[in-house]
Amino acid sequence: MQVTRLLPGVLWPFLAVVATAVVGGCKGCMEPPAVEEPGRQRGRETLAVLEGGKPLLLENRLFLLSGEIDLKNSYQSAVRVTVGDGEESRMRCSGAAVSRRAVLTAGHCVCARRKREPSVPGESAFIDTAKCSGTATVETVLYAPRIEDGVELKASRGKVHEGTVRPHPALMIVLDEQGHVVSARADLALIVLREPMEVQPAAVTDAEVRIGDSVIIVGYGYDEIADAFGHDRRSSVNRALRVLAPGNERILVEQPGKHLYRSDSGGPCFLGKPAGLALVGISSRWLGEGATFTSIYAYRGWLREEIHRAESERLDER
Repeated sequence: MQVTRLLPGVLWPFLAVVATAVVGGCKGCMEPPAVEEPGRQRGRETLAVLEGGKPLLLENRLFLLSGEIDLKNSYQSAVRVTVGDGEESRMRCSGAAVSRRAVLTAGHCVCARRKREPSVPGESAFIDTAKCSGTATVETVLYAPRIEDGVELKASRGKVHEGTVRPHPALMIVLDEQGHVVSARADLALIVLREPMEVQPAAVTDAEVRIGDSVIIVGYGYDEIADAFGHDRRSSVNRALRVLAPGNERILVEQPGKHLYRSDSGGPCFLGKPAGLALVGISSRWLGEGATFTSIYAYRGWLREEIHRAESERLDER
């Protein structure tokens, strides 16, 4: 039974807006309301302000399962990515700012799925560089919490940037009839922005994730229960379970029990190091088996070259 049938009528419209996602997301959906939702934390409960000012207490469980909101801007390099033109259906994902003018996201966020023709047994569709969006928009989000009546309120401000899409040239994802991943290679894409961002970019390091490591996954996410794209940046810690065959770049992660927010692609995956956060992967939870991310270890050279190229182009324009 769907959750929508269990919630009272007054609760559901609010929950559809406020209880939005997680840790990165990727979904074709309508534009969410361009308003900030006030909320107050009180112990194990959340006090939300409904339209008309009538307060409503909700279980904190709904919010804890989706990850913690990054009110301290610890992961400000995690940005929102939108791909689409005009009134057409849009793809929404998260991304990782890897320089002031470059954002790394998942290749399947910016390139379309195509039917396999002629048909091949066990292979129904694929994603490559032949049908990718030429442009995308990136929105940065910075929180500015304030205290009112002894209660912490959250408010955010963001800035939208336009950019050009550059998928990895070796991008190739093959899917079967059920949408499961048969094989995947270089599921990455860069978005080069026209103007620099005002956020601290993630560090591209030589760190490699290992099985058993605790990975911090950050993003905005798509909430399958509320059927809406998230507008809060959230983080959660997930343990790397195993490498998925074939190849060594897709890594399965453990999720909390009864996780409500699974659709997640494009967001950064970090390892905590003494020197700071190390970007080790890009979330691909919306694709195939879900609960996975693409390791960037084998693509560090390409990524550094593209970052240098993006920054050099900016210098040439001056």
